[in-house]
Amino acid sequence: MKEPVDHSEEAIADALRRDAALLPEPPFDPALHAAVMRRLRTRNDASVSSLSWWKRPALAAAAVLAILAGGFAWRHSTDRSARGSEARETLDFSAVLASTQAAINGLPDAPPSPLPAWISPTAPLLDFPPLTSIDQPL
Repeated sequence: MKEPVDHSEEAIADALRRDAALLPEPPFDPALHAAVMRRLRTRNDASVSSLSWWKRPALAAAAVLAILAGGFAWRHSTDRSARGSEARETLDFSAVLASTQAAINGLPDAPPSPLPAWISPTAPLLDFPPLTSIDQPL
C-alpha cells in the first residue's frame, strides 16, 4: 500500500530542494557572466537613449498641434454646416419638386438591360404570341 502524500508547501519545498541537490551545478564562467551583463547594459542604454532629450518635447508639441488642428477642423466643419442649413432653408420646395419630376419624366420607361437579349435562354419564349384559348389549334 502507498503512503499518503503530504501536499503541504513545506513538503513540496523539501522535495524541490532534494531534487535540486541531485543536479550538478555548472562551473561559474566569469567571461560569460561579463558578456551577458555587458549585453544587458547596452540593451538598456539603447532603450533610454532612443528617446533623447529633444524627442520627448517634440512628441509633446506634435501631439498638441494635432489636437489643435483637429479642433480647428471640427469648428470649421460645424460653421460650414450651419451656413449650409441656412441656405437650404431659403430653397423653394416647389422648385426642387419640379426639377425632380422633370428628371424622372426624362427617364426611359424600362431600364435598358446590361446584357443582350440573345444571352437569355428564355428570350425566344418571350417572342411567341399569347394563347387565347386552350381549345384553339396552333
